Amino acid sequence: MSDKPGGTSNASATGFEAYDARPWTKHYAEGIEPDLENLGCDHLGDLVSQASREFGASPAFTTCLPTGTTGTLTFAQVDRLTDQFAAYLRHELGLKKGDRVAISAQPRPVVSSST
Repeated sequence: MSDKPGGTSNASATGFEAYDARPWTKHYAEGIEPDLENLGCDHLGDLVSQASREFGASPAFTTCLPTGTTGTLTFAQVDRLTDQFAAYLRHELGLKKGDRVAISAQPRPVVSSST
């Protein structure tokens, strides 16, 4: 059986080859580095926790609706909400380390806290 057009097999294909090639970097302006410096965090959850420790009571997200209504989440609230969401994914849905989750929603603070 073949995974590639033309009949050749590629048993090591991961499905991420196009992503791994990073084709978007050819559109970066001159002098723009394609990689970020190390932020000192292993994953996004670490970054959220670190931000909570440093900026806990400061606003992380604010939304302003056309009606004039506003809502704000602090870094500490975002940290708590993301921990609760992670607990739901693990304990209620049974997801394990390495499982992937896609979230499709409108960009609002309540959705952003799901990261």
